[in-house]
Amino acid sequence: MNLKFLVLFLALLIFVSADTVFAQTDSNVSVTVFSDKPSYLFGDTAVIQGSVSEEVFVMKPHFTPQEIRISISGYLFEKSITLYPDNDLSFKFTQNLQQVLGITGGDYVVSVQYGDAISQTDFSVGHEIIVNDTEEEQTLSIDTDRLQYLPGSNVQIIAMSDFIIPLEGMYFEVHDPNGLTISAGNLFPVNDVFSTSIFLNTVNPRYGTYEIVGTYSDQSVTATFDLIEDVKENKLFSLWTDKEVYGLGDTVSISGRLNNFWVSSLNLEITQMRNLSLDDIGGFANNISDTVFLEGDSSFTYSFKIPVESGLGDYLIKFSNEIGTVTKSITVSENLDEPLSSDDPFVVFSNADSYSLGDVLSLNGKIIHPIEKSDFNVNLVTFTISDSLGNPLEMIGFNRGEEDPDNNSIIIDEIFSILPDSSGHFFFELPITRSQFDVGEYTINLKYTSLLNSLSFSVVDPVDISSMLLSIEKDVYGLNEPVTLVGLLPPLGESSISISLTAPNGRIFHSNALTDNQQFTWNWVTPVSEIKSVNSKDSVSTNIGIYKINVATASFNQDVFFKVSLDPENDFISKSTLFVDTEKSLYTVGDKLKIFGNVLAPSTGGGFTGYERVYLQVIDSNFPYALISESAVYPNQGGEFESSFKISPGVYFNGLYNVKANYYGHSAESVFSVVSDFEYGSDDELTLIISTDKSEYSLGDVVSVTGKPNNLVY
Repeated sequence: MNLKFLVLFLALLIFVSADTVFAQTDSNVSVTVFSDKPSYLFGDTAVIQGSVSEEVFVMKPHFTPQEIRISISGYLFEKSITLYPDNDLSFKFTQNLQQVLGITGGDYVVSVQYGDAISQTDFSVGHEIIVNDTEEEQTLSIDTDRLQYLPGSNVQIIAMSDFIIPLEGMYFEVHDPNGLTISAGNLFPVNDVFSTSIFLNTVNPRYGTYEIVGTYSDQSVTATFDLIEDVKENKLFSLWTDKEVYGLGDTVSISGRLNNFWVSSLNLEITQMRNLSLDDIGGFANNISDTVFLEGDSSFTYSFKIPVESGLGDYLIKFSNEIGTVTKSITVSENLDEPLSSDDPFVVFSNADSYSLGDVLSLNGKIIHPIEKSDFNVNLVTFTISDSLGNPLEMIGFNRGEEDPDNNSIIIDEIFSILPDSSGHFFFELPITRSQFDVGEYTINLKYTSLLNSLSFSVVDPVDISSMLLSIEKDVYGLNEPVTLVGLLPPLGESSISISLTAPNGRIFHSNALTDNQQFTWNWVTPVSEIKSVNSKDSVSTNIGIYKINVATASFNQDVFFKVSLDPENDFISKSTLFVDTEKSLYTVGDKLKIFGNVLAPSTGGGFTGYERVYLQVIDSNFPYALISESAVYPNQGGEFESSFKISPGVYFNGLYNVKANYYGHSAESVFSVVSDFEYGSDDELTLIISTDKSEYSLGDVVSVTGKPNNLVY
């Protein structure tokens, strides 16, 4: 007998030795898995397939083929499958993506293990197909250093590509306005950049638009530039800047030309105009002295950067030589949306049209032609501020020579003065204080010699409210996340407030917060992990769920709700007063139906204070909508409630059922499904079907026996 067994075993080894590997921890077996699509709609069928590199057998405790263990996991969904590879070392299975089977929207991970080899893939399920286009296009660009050129200029051509092909150049051609090729060649990259230059002939130039065509690999790009006629202005110098008004940190680009003359260089001076009376440092803040060399056509360019610190004001740009001088002014302003116009002799604007109490009003203006004086007397910009009734702002003064000014004070109109700088620019700041301004409309009337101007603004009170304003960053938080509550109180002089936090398990945490100018901030951190507890009635209490923040003062009381979730990205909090749901969406006959919900009821200071019960009903969704079960439960301190029912055979059948909740006139509803494998009304002989959880047991094991009748009899 032993000899026969040995012969059979050796024969089996010979049969499988060619393409078979026995399960070992150091095996080089591999497994692959993939889905037929990366994204599915609800109701689709996902096809999961893969292969193994070679077949594996397990030697102990029995000689059996190695199983392919597959698990699918997603939000509130877990499924395990066991397969064996076919003769081609492949495997395949399908998964129905029906919502009634517990499939929810989101991402799913498929993990496959074959021996020691593990592989994964993923797919998504939702109401629409998600298309991920990850392919990046290769780009090629070509450009010139300028858009316009004069005859005799050199055109710098620069091309760039994000892909470089070894030993391959870029072919280019330059076409004149008549389509004739005036230059062509191959360019090879240097540090991933293609570059060259061409000369625009001065003999019989063809004015118009020129086209550059570059070809590299299978891509082509074009660029254009214009050759313009050399038209000179009828003056000694031409001078331009790219803008008239600049911001702090901007770069100023200057270009110009000396007409009908040629010199090798010009002297450059750039001076920032500053108001000496308003500056602690003497003289001008920023000066630049340099030499600019001219091109062959007598043109020149220069650029400089506006300082970020102390860069506001006007700048005087001056080019000079023995043959003459040219100047130009530019302005650097914080408000680029309202630049100072050079057409108006006296222009002014403010930094806003409306101010809150505590803000600062800023006036920025320019006198185009300031009046210069040879003595120390200067012309000031003066202005007054009046309210909507024409009443000016006032100040307390006294008559000159009075010995007791406190008892002989007089009320006079307040007149503000501003000293403009030598370029005519002026700036002024005025705090909008409660002691000087009321809520309303105001007008500023300005005067400089005989020039007049005016502008209007309004003053508002940002904390003029009649009830508390509370806000948090979001509605749903994850574990160990900070929660920040920001509040604004009515102007009642409250120096502190009381805050209570009610958790889903009914625990209440009390704290206080100090107010500053009617505002306060309160911080809390969500739990680091989920904690569950079960009471004597099998009711589960947890710290995951809806939390309530109650803010109370002597005169006001207000609540804010938020939710702590294990999956905050896909979870949400219901905005309705009453919310109800079931633990699962699909049940089988014999399961326990668990119903839970939350009442978002306002507090009167210390957690949930309602005494009314929540009425729950389980109703058949089919006509005549029979009532199956009902109960009435009290919410806990956190407003949460729960109840459970037995899904009994003969009472629940295959189909949909509704859970309805009612509380203080508010109602909510949820739906669940029941699957039953019991038969009803059969003519078969009544028998009892009994099964055990396993077919073989070891000493000390627990045998679990279950049974059911083949037909329900009533």
